[in-house]
Amino acid sequence: IALGYTSMDQAGGDGAWAGSEVHPAATSFTDSFGPIVVRNTGAAMLLFSGVLTAGFSTVVALGLLAAYIGATFGAAARTAGFQEALGSIVLYAPIEFLGLLFAATAGMLPVVAAVENALRSSVEDGRSPLRAYAESVALSLKTLGVAVAVILIAALVESVVIAAR
Repeated sequence: IALGYTSMDQAGGDGAWAGSEVHPAATSFTDSFGPIVVRNTGAAMLLFSGVLTAGFSTVVALGLLAAYIGATFGAAARTAGFQEALGSIVLYAPIEFLGLLFAATAGMLPVVAAVENALRSSVEDGRSPLRAYAESVALSLKTLGVAVAVILIAALVESVVIAAR
């Protein structure tokens, strides 16, 4: 997140970055809710994709997502000011982050279960790491369901905040 935040031009730049005179057009709840849900569930699915790649894509997506979040917050802070940008996201960003954390957990869960099985004496239960991986996919899907539910709640809160401006 810090890398993305600091990647913005510190000199002030031009256009929308030049000052805080730029104000977004009024947006209704219904206009904002759909795009927010699509964007955030897309990010959650990218984090969940680690189920298919033994966790690799989740690790990569975490880095990319953190840089994106930092860059967008940096842009908002430079446009509207740090306090204003922070004040506008404080109600919903922690909820979104929690949802994305659940999605990342879901993406890493099968590989963690397989590694745990491999490190523990698998003679006791007779399961192979591959079987432990496969068996944990159901729990991973349930965790993804929780992630999506939390992301929907965050989208509701974010849409209300946007409509209230």
